[in-house]
Amino acid sequence: YSTVMDLMKLNKRSVLIPTPGQTEQEYLGQILQERQQACCVAQKDFNFQRAWEATEQLTGLHHYFAEDHSLQNAIQNL
Repeated sequence: YSTVMDLMKLNKRSVLIPTPGQTEQEYLGQILQERQQACCVAQKDFNFQRAWEATEQLTGLHHYFAEDHSLQNAIQNL
């Protein structure tokens, strides 16, 4: 989850490769792929060129999550 949040903040294309057996990673990857926000590929099926090309059609993570400046505003107010 923290890697996904980092990628969202960096506004980067994403290829997610969940660790086999890590159901939370598999679930999150599947959801983000269904929403066309990230490419998710099982380790056993990974092909870099196909995965990277698939990211060109994605909306990206930054389009889904609202920008939140609460922490920055709180620090400036302090």
